Amino acid sequence: MLSQLFGIDLRSLALMRISLALIGLWDLALRSRDLSVFYTDAGAFPRLAAVGYYSDRFVASLHMMSGATAFQAGLFLIAAAALLCMLVGYRTRLAVAVAWILLVSLHVRTPPLLQAGDTLLRLLFFWSLFLPLGARFSVDAALDVSPRPLRGRWLSIGSAALLLQVAIMYLASALLKSGPEWRDEDSAVYYSLQLDYLVTDVGVWLRQFGDLQVVLTSLVWYFELLGPLLLFVPLLTLPLRCLMVVGFALMHLAFHLIFHIGLFPLVNLAALVPFLPPQLWDWLRTRRLGGQVRGWADRAGTWLAALSNRHLRLHATPEPRFPRLASALCLASLLYVAIWNASTLPGTGFSMPRSIRWIGELLQIEQTWDMFAPNPSRDNGWLVMPGILDSGAEVDVYRRRLESPPLRRPNHGDYFESHRWMKFIMTLARQSQEEYRVYYGRYLCRQWNTSAAGEQDRLSKLAIFFARERTLPDPQAETLEYVSLWEHDCHAPTATLHRP
Repeated sequence: MLSQLFGIDLRSLALMRISLALIGLWDLALRSRDLSVFYTDAGAFPRLAAVGYYSDRFVASLHMMSGATAFQAGLFLIAAAALLCMLVGYRTRLAVAVAWILLVSLHVRTPPLLQAGDTLLRLLFFWSLFLPLGARFSVDAALDVSPRPLRGRWLSIGSAALLLQVAIMYLASALLKSGPEWRDEDSAVYYSLQLDYLVTDVGVWLRQFGDLQVVLTSLVWYFELLGPLLLFVPLLTLPLRCLMVVGFALMHLAFHLIFHIGLFPLVNLAALVPFLPPQLWDWLRTRRLGGQVRGWADRAGTWLAALSNRHLRLHATPEPRFPRLASALCLASLLYVAIWNASTLPGTGFSMPRSIRWIGELLQIEQTWDMFAPNPSRDNGWLVMPGILDSGAEVDVYRRRLESPPLRRPNHGDYFESHRWMKFIMTLARQSQEEYRVYYGRYLCRQWNTSAAGEQDRLSKLAIFFARERTLPDPQAETLEYVSLWEHDCHAPTATLHRP
């Protein structure tokens, strides 16, 4: 029974390994487009800003060792190499460890960019440290000549921790949705769909179906609340688990179609892979396509193993059995995570003691699953950045145009350059983040003046406004308000905060 509830098929672990590696590589590729902006001292969030952000927390980051572009690019390349090794399953445990360390380091470096998908991604990497991810579909497996290779399901504290972590995420997410929009009014989906910077064209289309929004609000909340529990029912475990996995997968695919939420849906789909039962893999083996895919995977693994052994002089690194210390560390981490999540829930009156809080901060296993919780945000809006050149002309700094910025609502989908930029801007727009706006102002000045054609075309001053539209039950009654966030003098060595 324990094996059925908390064991993971080795083939599912292999598929999760491949999924995490691909997601990690894709994430690096997307982040590399703004490498100098978000990870160097010449960007919008230099190391000095990160130090201030973590003034009362215990964190560590290799990316904080230097603010040079070349150094950051080197760390990106090392992370990519580790993820590639993880993808093909060579020295899998070491590759996972390196990838996890660099992922934590990257996340700590620029916290305004982070979202729940990033939290879940690094947690999946963390729990993978305690699992034999390279036991199937890998170079390690092809090179392994151990007389007792791993077979079937893997049952350990690590497998239980990984599965329970996913269930905890959904359950905590439901319990944190404590606002009346979720519990009483059934209006949470309505308010979520009004966030123009977040919704896709599909989300805009859904706005016309008011009754459907009410149904979806209840459906999402109850499914997040009950679904995690049904994953571990000891009776009818196989059909219930398959039903819940399909349900959660469809929910995240729907989120992907409706909202611009970055890698969050993909990471959640990868988190569901360990729940895939052995019966599914056995059924695929009997199918022609499944047999072909397995044959291709086996041949690819054999070819890579031969290449490694003959030309690269690599040797087998069979997965070791877990020592007692690793199991103890895994169990302690699972208990720690459970306590941490309990401390985030409303009404518990419990907070994580400072004496042990630093452990979660250092390992970055701290977590708060407050997506659209306790209620969806009602602040809709976009940025307006008028600037003055040395010639006296007014310009649009945000869109880098030689004209006054328009005060009208921008076209749908034309709010931010990417999801990471959206997270960064919306984080700085919060009142609690005002001390970090000076770095963004300096960055905007440098960017503009570096490409200025002449002295008169240099940016002299700029202002940052947030065009805030408070979402109301009746969209026709909403009013627009311009909130002053920052004023910056580009010629001053430093800028001081101008409070509106």
